[in-house]
Amino acid sequence: MEEEQLHHHKKTFVEYYRTKRSLEFIGQYDQEEYWRKLNAELKRKRNLRRWGYTSGVAAMLAVACTCVYLWKSPWNVDAPKLADRVENLEERKPAGVILSLADGRQVDLSQEMVTDSEEKVVNDPEHRQLSYSLEQAQGKTGVKNCLEIPQGAEYLLILSDGSKVWLNARTRLTYPVLFGDIREVELEGEAYFEVTHDEKRPFVVRTNKASIAVLGTEFNVNTHRSQKVETVLVKGKVAVEVPGQQKVVLRPGELAETGGSEIVVSSVNVRRYTAWRNGEFYFEEASLEEIMQELSDWYCVQTVFLNQEVRAHKFSGVLERNESIQEVLKKIERTTSVHFVVSGEVVKVE
Repeated sequence: MEEEQLHHHKKTFVEYYRTKRSLEFIGQYDQEEYWRKLNAELKRKRNLRRWGYTSGVAAMLAVACTCVYLWKSPWNVDAPKLADRVENLEERKPAGVILSLADGRQVDLSQEMVTDSEEKVVNDPEHRQLSYSLEQAQGKTGVKNCLEIPQGAEYLLILSDGSKVWLNARTRLTYPVLFGDIREVELEGEAYFEVTHDEKRPFVVRTNKASIAVLGTEFNVNTHRSQKVETVLVKGKVAVEVPGQQKVVLRPGELAETGGSEIVVSSVNVRRYTAWRNGEFYFEEASLEEIMQELSDWYCVQTVFLNQEVRAHKFSGVLERNESIQEVLKKIERTTSVHFVVSGEVVKVE
């Protein structure tokens, strides 16, 4: 009998809610949340005395009005979860892709067309590509350029030997305009390399913790991970070395994790580490902390964990990098118990 009475109370309340609130109000506030609060209040009152049907409905309507007032008060700023939120983030343009030249000049490649003396285009902002050629590089042995990719961007660099480097967000690559006897570049961040084969000149990628030497191959290097460098071999052969400490040779499908003087090698799903180059987020039992770091780099937002326990929550799935952050977070919400609240350029996780 009591459950039937509660059901009737709820039905009466929802009818009142729908008829008295505008569509705009309904879209902004959560009926179920209101009902939970009212139901809790009803149970508390019932412990003091038994309510009659009429007085119960009247009390609920009174509490509803109070809840509406409190929710709209300026001192109560709790936001609804992202899945119920209509407001979108403002469209923001990321900082420019910066090319630093040997003479100290800096060029914003996101806006400017860089050409050589023959007016041959070497920078294509529309396709996010910067390329060098042997003809352009003649006489510039030892001259170095630096390409910096900000949050929310990526770029393809074609080096003078024909090697291709896809640079992910928040990455810096320093490289010679013209290679000498050794093809050597310096990396901070994450990049996917497709190296032109040259038996006489090894290609070396130097990071702050390791160096990777190759002849001709495809591999991904990531220095963003805390206290370690990740090198994943797609095809070919590479040697990962901690100078003066340890050296290992990778086979396709293997990951080398370098931290301190130790190199740990394991077999992995290559797609997990290279999906970004194909426009995907690929998460395989990834912690929410790792996921939010990757999303922050791409969408130029900051993450605040209101509930510290959810940092370790795991998520698996493939998401598109060309989707808005709202769509990506909604999909994560649907398969987890985690809620996201977007406030300006901050994403709160609860």
